Amino acid sequence: MQLLKPGFYRFDILILFCYQMCHFFSIQQIFPVFLKYTPKTACDGDYCFAMPKSNCMADIKACNKTACPDLCASATTPAAKKECVEKNSFAYYKSAAMEYHYFCDHSWWNYGPAFAQYSGVLLGNIVLGHVADKWGRKKTFIFSLLVGIPALCLSATFDSLPVFFAFRALTGVGIAGTMIVGWAFFSELVSPHQRFKLRVFSNWANARIMLTLVCLFTGEWRLSSYVSAAITCITLAIAIFVLPESHIWLKKKGRFAEAEASRRRIAAISGVEFVPQPAPELKEGELPPEPEKGVTILNVFQDPTLRRNLLVLWVMWFVIGMTAYLTDLSGGDMTKNFWIGQFLSGILLSAVRIILGFADGSLPWMGRRFVLLGAQSLAVFFFLCVIGFLFLGQKVIIISKISIISLELRVNGTILPCIWVLSCSRRLSGSRATCVLLN
Repeated sequence: MQLLKPGFYRFDILILFCYQMCHFFSIQQIFPVFLKYTPKTACDGDYCFAMPKSNCMADIKACNKTACPDLCASATTPAAKKECVEKNSFAYYKSAAMEYHYFCDHSWWNYGPAFAQYSGVLLGNIVLGHVADKWGRKKTFIFSLLVGIPALCLSATFDSLPVFFAFRALTGVGIAGTMIVGWAFFSELVSPHQRFKLRVFSNWANARIMLTLVCLFTGEWRLSSYVSAAITCITLAIAIFVLPESHIWLKKKGRFAEAEASRRRIAAISGVEFVPQPAPELKEGELPPEPEKGVTILNVFQDPTLRRNLLVLWVMWFVIGMTAYLTDLSGGDMTKNFWIGQFLSGILLSAVRIILGFADGSLPWMGRRFVLLGAQSLAVFFFLCVIGFLFLGQKVIIISKISIISLELRVNGTILPCIWVLSCSRRLSGSRATCVLLN
């Protein structure tokens, strides 16, 4: 008895799963939220204090009792003192910042794990998109994981801050591959009518929930890194041993026999009969068509209309991407309970994306422009509310999370203009250059 009846939907389910697991490695983009976590209070023996704004516990030694009062001064009995110390020394997560104390070393002050990682992503965006055009989607995707997974493990293996930053940068190279090449690879393999589901159900928000669960159960950053790398190995194994190369890319390169082999593999996984698509017949004396040549960003800029469209797209992606990542990386302390804040960000965004995805297909008046401008307006309004509450010394969880959701919807909305303003042969070059600018 077959668990799943024959049909191309079987292969599509596999692609949906693999793309979600691809997102799980890409979500290392916001792992610095966990790496730089520091508790709001800490204790040095029986002396408990509020963490200074520098997040450096060594700064407390320079404080006097007036500037840094003892939070347990009112606890007079031994039992009350012990309870107060336990309460104020509690940390939700053991982070790299707590272990390395790099906030206290001014030579590393501005070179945190986020900076190191995004430097690697920048390098990967510059190189891997071009490599994917030359080598193929599958080979480049596998190469990205073969770089990123060991780097993620090694970043947690050595007790050296420079080595930690170096391997986080190398992890960023792998992240770039899963982000820019992963989408091209899986969107070309999935059935055309299922690409909508690929964007809606396999999403960044679900990966954020998965990463938060990993960090919650492991409790410390080294084990979280090992577990994340082990989970990503599932995607690597499927990509190596199960998935074929993109038949769309192979056809564009004129490799029709290999494209047919790829389609035959898809049919075998789906349990359906393979229907050949022979290569285009050539008339007598006609030369075979030349393989499609890669289009560079310089080719895009030679066209005045495309140049204008791409510059507009750059401005949109830069502003929206910068604000989204800044909010994500700086919003770890917006809630009293660290875990509630991280889960809310993922759960709410996942629910909203799925609802909007279905609404997009059933509400003809809700176009892409409406979603983009609506999310933009909501983000501006709610961030003004957040600024006002922070100015008053208060933090409102719901408003801050709605702001983050609006930002994420704006990011998703800016992916579609790349399809509108750039032709098919120029989208990869334009998208790659935009990602470089964003990083």
